[in-house]
Amino acid sequence: MNFEIFQKFKLAVNGKASIMFDDNKTLFFVNKKINGCDCKKASIKIDLANKNVLVDLDDTILHNDFAEEIFPEYLDGSDPYKVKLNVLKEHYLRLSTFSPEAFDWEYLSFKALNSNKLPDLHILQEKYYVWPFVFKIRGADKMLKNLKNLGCKIYAYTNGYSKYQRELLKKLSMEEFFEDIFSPDVMGVSKVDFFKKTTLKKEDTIVIGDDYFYDVEVPAYHGFMTAWIYKYKKGPIGTPSAFPDYAFFDLSSLIKALTHEQKD
Repeated sequence: MNFEIFQKFKLAVNGKASIMFDDNKTLFFVNKKINGCDCKKASIKIDLANKNVLVDLDDTILHNDFAEEIFPEYLDGSDPYKVKLNVLKEHYLRLSTFSPEAFDWEYLSFKALNSNKLPDLHILQEKYYVWPFVFKIRGADKMLKNLKNLGCKIYAYTNGYSKYQRELLKKLSMEEFFEDIFSPDVMGVSKVDFFKKTTLKKEDTIVIGDDYFYDVEVPAYHGFMTAWIYKYKKGPIGTPSAFPDYAFFDLSSLIKALTHEQKD
């Protein structure tokens, strides 16, 4: 099969992976190794100096198993499997209309339990916001430091509610890097509608994230620059409506691509 690089797409590789397109079928895929790819020639530089940088959290700069771990305790005395199914059913129902309340896990669980009291997650946050349930993804600190040194204003861009994400960033000693957090409970909208409300200028802003729909297609539709971190992903479902401006295998490859990289 003959593959050609899609010209609109700025390919960024670091020897570990490549992104290519089948130009005839318009199929998108990630391949761990493609023979004949000259990774040194394909590598690029990206200048983000003094830009606004919206950084996705889960699976981009941190790993978070909190929701999976707390269900058995959170639902003590109930059938956790049954309640979890009800929670997910309500989640996807709200997600289908892009409701910001689709990510209010505390309230969704409260509804599924038919309880008259919202359970307090504070104790469980203290217990599970630690290794191995949550941890920084390799390269996260260095990337954030480099962006700060380049004069960037960094914002957490997440579908998770701020009451969970702020505490998580604090626990991982990452809170200091962020100017603010953009989340459904703060903005009143999910990521899908965020760019209709933001006052950030698209020419001065870039979105960095792992989710192809929320972190690439949505911001790209509104004219914002995007950088996709694809280490654990296989690309969009079906034919993509937009392509990222940059794509990196992981945070380490993004760091290498930054111009004026600062040394620790």
